[in-house]
Amino acid sequence: MVKYKLYIKNLIEKEKELFENFNKAHLDYMRGKNEKKFHEIGTEVVKKLKQTEDKLCLQTETGQYNKYSNQLSDKFWDEVRRLYPKIDEVKVVPVTEGVNIDDLF
Repeated sequence: MVKYKLYIKNLIEKEKELFENFNKAHLDYMRGKNEKKFHEIGTEVVKKLKQTEDKLCLQTETGQYNKYSNQLSDKFWDEVRRLYPKIDEVKVVPVTEGVNIDDLF
C-alpha cells in the first residue's frame, strides 16, 4: 500500500469513533441534513488529517526529496476527497471565535 494511503488508513483505525461519526454526518450533509453536526465533527476530523499530513510530509521536507512534499500532500488530500467528497466544505471554526480579546490578557 502507498504510504499516504497507509497514513490515512491508520488514522481512521486509530480514531475509529470520530470517523464513524463523521461518516454519518458526511452522508447526512450530502443529503442536505444536519449541517451544524457536519461542521462540528468535521472541524476535529480536518485537524486530525492536517496533523497526519504534517507527519507524512515532514520526512520529505527535510531530505533530498523536499520538492516532492507538495506532490505528496496533494495525493494525500486527493485520497481524502475520494473518501469524503465534501471535506473541503467543512467550516473550521477558529478557537478564538466568540472570545473577547480583552479576556485573554
